[in-house]
Amino acid sequence: MREQPLEGARHSSLAFLVGGYAMLGPFSISTYMPFFPALMMAMGASQAEIQQILSAYLAAFGFMMLLHGPLSDAFGRRRMSALPFWKSVRPHPSMSRASPVKTRA
Repeated sequence: MREQPLEGARHSSLAFLVGGYAMLGPFSISTYMPFFPALMMAMGASQAEIQQILSAYLAAFGFMMLLHGPLSDAFGRRRMSALPFWKSVRPHPSMSRASPVKTRA
């Protein structure tokens, strides 16, 4: 049986989506690491505090990868991919009240 052209397009778009998710973790680290000194100066934080921010991001990223796999198998990959996208596009109201790492006196 021959595959329909539309089905092939769906498979290629899924491959790009999964590839993008797999690339997100290493890309974020590669873009974040060179700015450590600038972040330390801008936020008035120590190197350990900036590294804790990166560690918290990676822990959350790893946890969500473990959580998204079974959920996407249960509810469908498209639905599980669209929900975090739309939540990240819409900023949370508490982000406007975020404080810096250290409060300068």
